[in-house]
Amino acid sequence: MILRQPSRRLDHKLLGIHMKLANEIFFVLVIVSGLSTLGVLFAGLVGMARGPADSIDRARGSNKLMWWRVRLQMLTLILIVFWWMTKS
Repeated sequence: MILRQPSRRLDHKLLGIHMKLANEIFFVLVIVSGLSTLGVLFAGLVGMARGPADSIDRARGSNKLMWWRVRLQMLTLILIVFWWMTKS
């Protein structure tokens, strides 16, 4: 009994379909994480517009927002790199 090897043309076609799907998924993730970063940025701006942080609680809240913003920016940049790598 002779075993046939799968066609390489079929493998490339499937790989192309998977890469296109991965590209679309990463694009959506980039948009969502970018909008999340923008939302946290605006929340921090609104907090700064209210005036100086007189209390410790407001200062901690502002610091938490900055912490989230920096991490969301890092996530967005990583997702942009993955999105760029899946472009065909």
